[in-house]
Formats: sequence, C-alpha cells, structure tokens
Amino acid sequence: MFISFFFIMIFMLMSGFFTSSDSMPGWGTPLSELTAVTHFIKVVRLIVLKGAGFSQVIQELGYLALFALALNGFAIWNYRKTT
Repeated sequence: MFISFFFIMIFMLMSGFFTSSDSMPGWGTPLSELTAVTHFIKVVRLIVLKGAGFSQVIQELGYLALFALALNGFAIWNYRKTT
C-alpha cells in the first residue's frame, strides 16, 4: 500500500497537476510524458479550460488507450490462472 501511494504521489507531482510541466527541469518534462496521469491532466485542461472538442484531444486519448492496453495486458499476463 505504501509503495503504491509513493508512486501515485510521484506521478501526480510529475503530471503537471499542481504546477505546469513547462516549469520542470529539462530532464523532468520528457520523463513526465511517460506517465498516463500527465496525458489525463492534459485532456482535462483542454476540455475544461479551453473548451476543446473531441478532435483536439484525440491524440492524448490515444496515448491513454495505449497505456490502458499495455498495463491491462501486463496485468492479465501477470495474474493469469495457473493449474
């Protein structure tokens, strides 16, 4: 439980939820792009703050779909039933 909370806090801090990703050091911005939370925050900001439509958020939703497929595929493979 502590380990998952640790990673969730790191992902939230790196996502740009509290501060913009542009204010991160040069090494932090590309690293933050590797988390799904960053792309989710971008979608929420585009929709809520800018009133973006589906065509403007399709790329970020594609990233989220890839994260979902990869992580769910890993979970299914890892937790498969063994006899």
